[in-house]
Amino acid sequence: MKNSLIIMQLLYFLLDAILFAPVIVRADDESKAQWPQHGFDYSARGLSPYAGATQGKELWRFRTFEWIESIVVGHDGTVYAAGGGGYLYAISPAGKEKWRFDWRPDYTDFDKLPEPQQDQWRYGVRVNSTAVAGDGTVYLGLAAREEMTLPATRYLVALDPTGRELWRYEVGFMNISSLLLLGPDGTVYFGAQGENAVDFIALKPDGKPAWRRHLGEGYVGSAALGDNGVLYVGGSHLFALSVTDGSNAYPPVEDIDSPMGNYSPAIGADGSVYIASNGNGGVLRAFSAELKPKWSTKLGFMEMTPAIDGDGTLYVHTWPQPGSPPGMLYAINPKDGARKWELEVTGSDSSPVVDKNGILYFGSDSGHVYAVRTNDGSLLWRREIGGEFDDRPAIASDGTLYIGHSGGAGAGVLEVDEGFFYVFAFR
Repeated sequence: MKNSLIIMQLLYFLLDAILFAPVIVRADDESKAQWPQHGFDYSARGLSPYAGATQGKELWRFRTFEWIESIVVGHDGTVYAAGGGGYLYAISPAGKEKWRFDWRPDYTDFDKLPEPQQDQWRYGVRVNSTAVAGDGTVYLGLAAREEMTLPATRYLVALDPTGRELWRYEVGFMNISSLLLLGPDGTVYFGAQGENAVDFIALKPDGKPAWRRHLGEGYVGSAALGDNGVLYVGGSHLFALSVTDGSNAYPPVEDIDSPMGNYSPAIGADGSVYIASNGNGGVLRAFSAELKPKWSTKLGFMEMTPAIDGDGTLYVHTWPQPGSPPGMLYAINPKDGARKWELEVTGSDSSPVVDKNGILYFGSDSGHVYAVRTNDGSLLWRREIGGEFDDRPAIASDGTLYIGHSGGAGAGVLEVDEGFFYVFAFR
């Protein structure tokens, strides 16, 4: 009897250790980047398997040359921050630079170029987005500002974890204008924008094209991938493309007017597609997987990708316009688009993410970083940093929240040096 009791106690303690052990991605597990892409996985819903920053304590800030467009985290905790000036930064979990990629022209004597041309390369180009695969391969997309007049061929570039270039795919004179999407088989998907022309491209992990689809005129946003093998691409229209060849899986929704660039639809666990549409004053729209309308709700101007938590609730925030109400954060019922709760926030372009404990994180254009409880919309913490935060945060397996500056001074109290930009780590 005594031995049985001891065994039962041991089993109890063992079970307790398993159930309540922290969720950590091991550094040697090459099948799992901690935050591989925009929104964590290819559904773009921003649902993290990790608990996030509960205190909002700043651990460190890493200074960058220009604004940050996107942040991902590799399996070993390396933070990859892409942004202006043509740089991709690889930052250690302690906030130290490991290496950086520098997109310079294909000249051997860059320093001998006339100063105006050097300035064009410094300020006219950017690494628009980045993603990191399970084997450690880092992908980055290159784009340029409209005022860039120098010849600048755009590329999708693949680097190994040390920053060594593996290959590059020449896009031509179309900008890589969307975030990168990694499929479950390692395929890289992205949109490219030219003068009145839009392409969507699929590359194999070795850099060879799987397909390239011309989508017509207008503009293109980013994409999300459903478990049905359909890519949902936002922009002027909402497309549903087959991953096999880029053909239309379902007829597109015309004139969706969703945010361009670094914003995408988000896909619920049931396959429903949710997208912000800025026609008619700003509407959140829901579609079936076949792009049949389900509901729409007018909320206000939105420049973001919805976040979706474990029970399907959607989280979106609006941007105040002249004569409009202040910025608002909304929790939306996925069945009918009804509001569950709302919270007044400063205007934001930062797509939110939600951690496994139901805490929502995002930044604002007035220099704030927010943590909000999803059960009732109450504020857990808010930090006023200064600058602007437009990019989507990333959460590492140890709970660290990473977010980067995306603009200038903004309306916040400047605790940062004006003219410089930072990647921040909060816990």
